[in-house]
This record gives sequence, structure tokens and C-alpha cells, in this order.
Amino acid sequence: VVMTLRCRGKEQLGGLYTGINTKHITMASKM
Repeated sequence: VVMTLRCRGKEQLGGLYTGINTKHITMASKM
């Protein structure tokens, strides 16, 4: 799911929104 969002995010929003989501997911997984 994350990979799909990353690919679509880069195409639609230049990866900005996806980058933020990835950071939140990484922080959540660390906690």
C-alpha cells in the first residue's frame, strides 16, 4: 500500500504529500 501511494503521490503531487506520509509512518512504526 505504501509503495502504491508513493508512486501515485510522485505522479500527482510531486511526492510532497507522500513524503510527509512516509515520515509519519516511519515514526509510528518506530514507536
